[in-house]
Amino acid sequence: MFDFLWANFHQSFEGWEAGNTNFAQNGADMQASFDEVASCRSPDLYDSYEFRSLMSDAS
Repeated sequence: MFDFLWANFHQSFEGWEAGNTNFAQNGADMQASFDEVASCRSPDLYDSYEFRSLMSDAS
């Protein structure tokens, strides 16, 4: 059994939808390869944000 995390990072829901549509239309061979070695659950959705320290800009 393999341990891995497939992460789809998108800047917007529109980008997410476009990526999913592209994979649905063009990713059949890749999906078949995944299906040979792993089973997948429904995706979990998360929000993330990038933070930076203003102190690092003070130099």
